[in-house]
Amino acid sequence: MQIQSNLEVAPSVCFCSMWERTESWVAIGEQLTERGLRVFHIVTPKQYLDLCLARGVPKDHILWLRIDEALAQPLDEIAVRRIAEYEERTGLSLKHFLMMDRFLRERPWNEMLHYAAYCFRQIEEFLDRHCINFVSGEPTGAHDLVALLICRATGRHYGAPFDIRFPIQRFAIWNSDVESSPLCTGAPTTADVSEEELAQAREIWKQIRERKRMPFLAEKAKAPGFGKRFMQSVIRGVAYRSLLRRRHDGHMYGLWDMLTVHRYHMIPVNHRMNRAQWKNLFELPEEGERFVLFTLNYQPEHSIDVEAPHWTNQYEVAKALARCLPIGVRLYVKEHPSALGLRGPSVLRRFKRLPGVRLIDPRMDSHGLLQRAELVACITGTIAMEAAAYGKHAAVLGSTFMDGFSTVTLVRHPSEVAALLRMRPPVPDLEHDIRLVAWILSNSFEGTIVDRITNPVGIAPQNVMRLAEGYERTMQWIAEGRIKPAKPSMEQARWPA
Repeated sequence: MQIQSNLEVAPSVCFCSMWERTESWVAIGEQLTERGLRVFHIVTPKQYLDLCLARGVPKDHILWLRIDEALAQPLDEIAVRRIAEYEERTGLSLKHFLMMDRFLRERPWNEMLHYAAYCFRQIEEFLDRHCINFVSGEPTGAHDLVALLICRATGRHYGAPFDIRFPIQRFAIWNSDVESSPLCTGAPTTADVSEEELAQAREIWKQIRERKRMPFLAEKAKAPGFGKRFMQSVIRGVAYRSLLRRRHDGHMYGLWDMLTVHRYHMIPVNHRMNRAQWKNLFELPEEGERFVLFTLNYQPEHSIDVEAPHWTNQYEVAKALARCLPIGVRLYVKEHPSALGLRGPSVLRRFKRLPGVRLIDPRMDSHGLLQRAELVACITGTIAMEAAAYGKHAAVLGSTFMDGFSTVTLVRHPSEVAALLRMRPPVPDLEHDIRLVAWILSNSFEGTIVDRITNPVGIAPQNVMRLAEGYERTMQWIAEGRIKPAKPSMEQARWPA
């Protein structure tokens, strides 16, 4: 079945969600609906089904995906065959997507496959029934990534909104599950940016060099406390999420998992208990020592689980880096400040025991370190962009927009860093880098994509209005055919009766 012509129906968007950002999607949807656009929601927790209904979303505009419903049915063999067909069409892999979902991947393979096939059929039928041509969400859960597979195979558009990693509050709607290329509603290429956008980009580059903290990093850097937010996380984690929500939500941890693996509720406790060990655990740089700086990612998080899924074991990455460096070059491993209390001392000691490694105090200024380093290495960290702002060579393992900067190199394996050290470092191209920043600015919008719990500004009326304006512009451009699908549209077969 071909997707109906954009001229036959009003522009539409379907928001996929499973976390607190759902509140933002619902608020944005209300504004878009008032402007005559069609809005739909795919949710996994019942609380967000109830939220949608309470805020006036028509019931037939909501798809509620339930893992208990999926597991109560026989495996949908037809859906499995269609998934294989779509994999062949697109080059995407369902198993790869399932392994990105940090909660679903803890379940037995049989349950994962049952749920994926169920989601595939439910989502495709929902998109077909309502002639939805644009899906947007938070590509961390398997259902969201299944929607991406469907969009790629059927000529629909997919967009993942994230705050751009600049010291300003703006967001882009990226055209995939990674922050590589935005859906273009501004300058088509870096050569097309305006003088005004170039001026803004130069100011941003200056702010990065002046160590102005990105807003989203400023929020993460705050020490965890024992206040109201802590108590809410414990109640949500134990009383609701692990015991009740997991029964119907496939993207949620169980009680055992919560107590042994995803111990988010214990971060404030661990943060305080481990402070006494930090003095003996962390080190300071040695004057005159040659080193490669490797900064750890906060984990689990989209920036590593999805944007660098082959490099989620950061210890093994550090180990591969350490073993390949020349004898006279140390590896400085710097913990992410927000991960203090998440990764315990026993985990960090494993890094410290690697030959030629110094475990650097996370409270040290990264800018000072990167300027002294022979090279900066990271998985997908913002440190690569900061290195580029100083004209410093950086190596990244996950492909995002940051490997587009003149001094940033995308490597296929950590061992390639040794070869980079033996080569002459790339010559910084300031004009190229400024144009890349300006191009991202041109294709971004005012507002911040942040959930209410992280920062209440996320659902503030003025911010929601700005987010809605960005989505409205994107939807109109899609409807007018000014944004092309990532893959060419192909004939889509109907579901058998």
